[in-house]
Amino acid sequence: NPGSAGLEIMYNDFYDNAAGIGGFTGAHVAYNEFTSAGEAIGADGSYDNSVVEFNNFLTGTMLNNYSGAVTIDAPNNWWADGAGAQTTGNVDTSPEATAQYPHN
Repeated sequence: NPGSAGLEIMYNDFYDNAAGIGGFTGAHVAYNEFTSAGEAIGADGSYDNSVVEFNNFLTGTMLNNYSGAVTIDAPNNWWADGAGAQTTGNVDTSPEATAQYPHN
C-alpha cells in the first residue's frame, strides 16, 4: 500500500496467515498479535520510516526486510517466548520487550 502515510495498524490479531502485512509505507504498526504466520510483516522497497512497536510475535512469526537500502525500526516487541527476534534483512529490534504484552 504505497502512499499510505499516517496509516495506523493497531489492536489486530493476525492468526495462521501465510503473510500478515506487506509493503507498508508510513504506517505505525502497534499492539498487534501475530500467531503462526510464516511472515508477520514483509517490507519491500516501498518501506518509508514506518515503526513496528509493542507487538507480540508468537510461534514462528517473522519480520522480513526485502530492501537492503533501509533499516526497519522495530523496538519494544515481544518475540516468541523470549527466544529473540526472528527477522531477515536490516531490522533494528532494540530494545526488545522483556515480557509478552497482554492480549488486546
